[in-house]
Amino acid sequence: MRWLGGVQSTFQVVQEVEYFRKAELQDGFTFWVVERISDGQFLGFCGLLRIREPYCRFRNAVEIGWRMRESEWRNGYAFEAATRARDFAFEALGLSQIVSRAAAGNKPSWKLMRKLGMERRRELDYRALANVATYMVFDDHEV
Repeated sequence: MRWLGGVQSTFQVVQEVEYFRKAELQDGFTFWVVERISDGQFLGFCGLLRIREPYCRFRNAVEIGWRMRESEWRNGYAFEAATRARDFAFEALGLSQIVSRAAAGNKPSWKLMRKLGMERRRELDYRALANVATYMVFDDHEV
């Protein structure tokens, strides 16, 4: 959560869950809960969302994203979940590209994006509010 504003209030979580539900109803996909198979422990979420921010140059593109509990970082869960979301985007939804975004200093997410086969597209970088965000596009999922 370090890169996304820290721990959220209950109100913020409820708003975010409602946003994800609406996205799934509207688009047929969203960010989904990630649980550990062995014990059902909540690890975070991962999935696909359509970008709707009016200031974004690639508005309406589909974004792959993830947020995992810090205690679960570097255990492979984000990669496993993101790989399945990426494959769903191309195989089930028939998309030709997806994008991903990370704060400029979020090197672990950059590493995961590269591991997924994504490439940095500096021409798509931009500054949103006070947070510098880095944008990457994934065009060919054959890695």
